[in-house]
Amino acid sequence: MSITPTTRISLGLVSLTISLLILGKIIGLAPDRTSAVVDSRKTLSEALAIQFSAAVQHDDLALIRKTLESMVERENDIQSAAIRDARGELIAETGNHTEYWESPGIGKSTATHIQVPIYKGQMPWATVEISFPPLWFNNIVTGFRNSYLSLILFIGFTGFAGYFLLIKRTLRELDPSKVIPDRVQAAFDVLKEGVLILDENEQIVLANKAFAEMMNCAPTELIGFKGSELGWEGFRTPKQKKKLPWNQVLKGKSNMIGVRLSIKREKLTTLTMIANCAPVQDDKGRSRGVLVTLDNVTELEMKNEELSSVINKLQKTTNVVQTKNKELEFLATRDPLTHLLNRRALNQRFEKIFKEAQESGDELSCVMCDIDHFKLVNDRYGHASGDEVLKAIAGTMQRNFREHDQVGRYGGEEFCIVLPAIDIRLAEKICDRIRKSIEEDSSTGIQVTMSFGISALSESVNSPEELANHADRALYIAKESGRNQVVCWGDDEIFYSSGKEIDLEHPSKKDGEVRNSPDANPDSSKQAAINDDSEEVERLTVRVRELEVLAQKRGKELEHFASFDVSTGLPRRALFQDRASQAILRGQRFDTIVAVLSISVDNVKQVSETIGHESGELLLKTIGKRLIKVLRSMDTVALLPSESFTPTISRLNQENFGILLTDIEDVSSITWIVKRILKTLEERCKINDHTIYPVAYVGIAICPHDGETSEELERKASAAKTHAIKSLGANRYHFYSQNVHNL
Repeated sequence: MSITPTTRISLGLVSLTISLLILGKIIGLAPDRTSAVVDSRKTLSEALAIQFSAAVQHDDLALIRKTLESMVERENDIQSAAIRDARGELIAETGNHTEYWESPGIGKSTATHIQVPIYKGQMPWATVEISFPPLWFNNIVTGFRNSYLSLILFIGFTGFAGYFLLIKRTLRELDPSKVIPDRVQAAFDVLKEGVLILDENEQIVLANKAFAEMMNCAPTELIGFKGSELGWEGFRTPKQKKKLPWNQVLKGKSNMIGVRLSIKREKLTTLTMIANCAPVQDDKGRSRGVLVTLDNVTELEMKNEELSSVINKLQKTTNVVQTKNKELEFLATRDPLTHLLNRRALNQRFEKIFKEAQESGDELSCVMCDIDHFKLVNDRYGHASGDEVLKAIAGTMQRNFREHDQVGRYGGEEFCIVLPAIDIRLAEKICDRIRKSIEEDSSTGIQVTMSFGISALSESVNSPEELANHADRALYIAKESGRNQVVCWGDDEIFYSSGKEIDLEHPSKKDGEVRNSPDANPDSSKQAAINDDSEEVERLTVRVRELEVLAQKRGKELEHFASFDVSTGLPRRALFQDRASQAILRGQRFDTIVAVLSISVDNVKQVSETIGHESGELLLKTIGKRLIKVLRSMDTVALLPSESFTPTISRLNQENFGILLTDIEDVSSITWIVKRILKTLEERCKINDHTIYPVAYVGIAICPHDGETSEELERKASAAKTHAIKSLGANRYHFYSQNVHNL
């Protein structure tokens, strides 16, 4: 372990000081405390003897005793005192003299026991005996504390500390830059990067102008400081400072290259530097310091951070765009109810798969399937239940087909499946398994069956449309043959459980229909029959076209009336729930809130019963118009997010309306909208010369907090509304919670 120059100089000065103290003791310049104490005791004793001799001349023994007692009480250095006459008897004593006194002999005295004679005239009259405590050198601790050695040791230790601090400060104030020639300093000042030269004690002996400008000071102000004292971030403690690159080089490492350091200047920005360190060696290869170069890369770091920030923003924007594109692609290619491929998307993929199969020679099967008697399901159980059946069947298909199989809703209750690399017999087995699964499924509470028609590319078809048409004709055969079965196109003979053979060329003909025999009519009547048949066919064709147009028109009207309320023109429950399901999926994808509002108008039934059903319908229309107006007002639209869908208003039943709010980011927005709705609804209405003040109640359920399906949200919103009706009073609202079931 090497001793620093500061320590060596301090030890030398302490040694010199101690030597001078010892020399002074030897030549007698140092005071002797023991001799001073002994002389003081002797002087005191002689003064008492003179005083007592004067009192003896007047035979004033009482004065002697009083003086003796007073002296012992006043002087802490006296243990006891007494006067002994010539016969050896004590005339006076004080301070337990018998215990402390030890006679040194007749006429003799010691440092602790002193005898002084008292004369009456020329004759000895008595002797004053004084007992003092032992001197301190008889006790180790006290003797050391009062000895000259303790003074030497005290000066030695305190002197070393004082010298050390003084010399350290002095050395720092000295200008170590003098060891660097001016021409070397000038050469380093030309460099653009910062340069430091540190000695073996890490003290700066040179700092060029570039580094001084980085530190916002003059180069001379840095001289004498240690490199670790400049305030490097992350190197505050002694253990951390040892890891600085120049300290690593001073410990023996050859070089330190590309070390990143940061330093925060006072009231200025933080600088980032790249440090390179190399040892400075003498002629014998011994390390005498370290050369440090510091390249200021702060601006480059800032540009890198800005670039990184821009890249991150670009990545986020790209992710948002990709998400939007995926959402748009999903909405554009999927059926909103079943989430299967819609017809357009299925046809596009079908064409691509068909072309690839033709080029590669692989198998390709197409399946057309249809729910048996689905219209009866809608008529008997309602469209909402029919939708549940469609979704259940779609789920069954998705679970039973492969990921790259294309499953789509072709229209209504009809589905189409494209099966790459599967022949018609394997497709038949797969479809039959699905048929049985659907037949046995009762999860929706409604038992349904399904018919399947299959065609394959091996039948030498030329287009996807032709392949789908063959599958559709096979489906028709399955329907005509009793339903709930699988039929493959191209079989020579097809017999089913009904035992009836189907005429593929004339599928519209019924069994048992009478056909004319060629021999029954003569040639002359054959042409007339043909002409009559042609006219009849033409007339019937025109009529069929008229009926088709009328049926198409009626179908659109029925479809509209099935989805929209006749009185208010608002969507019915089925359409409302379908839109709610889409909104819930969107909310889950983008982590936003979907709210379902259940609104009940309490006056409708009373108005219908008192002033007529027509007035009740007018009140409902008025309520519907007000709801549309308040939800399409500028302030309400401004409150909703820009990407939010338009709120859906629906008439759920006689007195109840439903409102769907999507893409909500804050629940307070829902509260504000509900308050606007109630304020608008409670305004008076003029119905057939009658003034009516509607009374409304609103229940609110939120996805995902209260439920994740449209049915569950509608049910809980209705429960919250019922609580508002029973417990809160007119024109009030309530958010769903578990407490509504406890009241």
